[in-house]
Amino acid sequence: ILHFRDSLLSAPVGWQKSGIRTAEAGEKTINSNTVKDTIRMLKNVFDKAIKDQIIDRTDNPASEIDIAEVRTKSKRPPEGKEIELLCNMPKPKSKLFDEEAWKYLPVFARYTGCRVTEIALLTAKDVITKNGILCLRITAFGEHKKLKTESSERLVPVSEKLKPDLDKLLKNHPSGRFFPHCGDFNGKDGNIKRAHYFDKAYNREAKKVSKDLSFHCWRVYANTQMADAGIDILDREAVLGHKSDRIQR
Repeated sequence: ILHFRDSLLSAPVGWQKSGIRTAEAGEKTINSNTVKDTIRMLKNVFDKAIKDQIIDRTDNPASEIDIAEVRTKSKRPPEGKEIELLCNMPKPKSKLFDEEAWKYLPVFARYTGCRVTEIALLTAKDVITKNGILCLRITAFGEHKKLKTESSERLVPVSEKLKPDLDKLLKNHPSGRFFPHCGDFNGKDGNIKRAHYFDKAYNREAKKVSKDLSFHCWRVYANTQMADAGIDILDREAVLGHKSDRIQR
């Protein structure tokens, strides 16, 4: 188990397909927290095997195997010139997503804090007025719609800066999805990953602006903007669809 742990810690991401090997220079290695979860799973397997008397021993060989906890660095919001650079990066040569998706997905993320998959699934029917406020309805209700958690179901107010771009999309797509060509991935198992290819391409380009930036940094940006404006923590949770206040803290 020790050998298995150390082999995993030095193995590249995706070792399940390529086999356990030492990662080459430049390859991303498995996160130590993922390895910790794998060892924890082994411990549970041995616990059951001992309880069911499948193996002839009373001590769990995985119980003493430990891995130092590694904290994942918090994503930071883009700052200064980075903001405009991230919204105006040249589109890479790809037929997997169109110019419209490349231009508007980051803008929507900037002014709503929504996840890329949530924006990719927006339709004209998701633009509603509630109590006199124009909102985007983030919902799992609809064809092929899916949300990360139950708390992701929410209404997101449309800011004045986003409204002109929203009006353009409503004009171009009066029915159906706003972003029908944003690089969806259709798996053989029927699993659809919305905006999968766009997200990968955008993150590659964002790394050229700064190595610690990605599409997800727009959620942090929106949260920071609201916090700086004095928006209550409960309201920020509601707008972003956070499951708990841990992320906010």
